[in-house]
Amino acid sequence: MSRIYMLMLALVFAAGACRSQKDTEARLPVLTIEKTPCFGRCPTYKASVYEDGTVFYEGRQFVAKEGTYEFQAPAEQVKQWLQEAKQLGYFQLEDEYPTKATDLPSTITSVRLDGKTKQITAVENVPPALRAFQTKLHESMMQLIEEQEGKPATERHD
Repeated sequence: MSRIYMLMLALVFAAGACRSQKDTEARLPVLTIEKTPCFGRCPTYKASVYEDGTVFYEGRQFVAKEGTYEFQAPAEQVKQWLQEAKQLGYFQLEDEYPTKATDLPSTITSVRLDGKTKQITAVENVPPALRAFQTKLHESMMQLIEEQEGKPATERHD
């Protein structure tokens, strides 16, 4: 009896651990984009996109909408962004494309796909395909924010 009991107990704990890991992953964004300040009028914000299309957005300065809001992106759009990151070879790129200049803004993106997460901080000498992906993501995000009213977010999401 004790071996069967122990085996059943182990299976229950394993199932709970899997569910807990999946629950945790569901609360993590699949994609983020952040634009940092410069010495000019650079848009400064952070947006975190979740698998279900929920977008938590914090507009800081020089953006159409300042403040913290929650929006909804179409699920197909989220899938498209992730597919583009995969096609780009996002996980094979460098983690940083730095500069010695102190007045240039950074674009920080992260992607969580196929059980992996990677963040890239890009300032200068960015590969054209990555720059195109970041630009498209930024433009899509700004359009989404302008099109939707959004509701004030009550929680901070990173």
